[in-house]
Amino acid sequence: MKQTSIYHPIGPVGSILIGIVLCVLHFAQVFPGLWAIGMVGLAFLLGGVIMLMVRIMTQNKNKLPK
Repeated sequence: MKQTSIYHPIGPVGSILIGIVLCVLHFAQVFPGLWAIGMVGLAFLLGGVIMLMVRIMTQNKNKLPK
């Protein structure tokens, strides 16, 4: 499957959504003894944001002249 958009759901947007879900689970105290779920959620969230920023910044550099 060819990725035609920088917002493809498998890439950074999916990582951001997983991070948001894990952070919500942490703050809702669904798993009260598992404090690391919030840290993992934060890591997914920040990693997805960094990946998305890199894709946006390099988007115009990948286009070849016709």
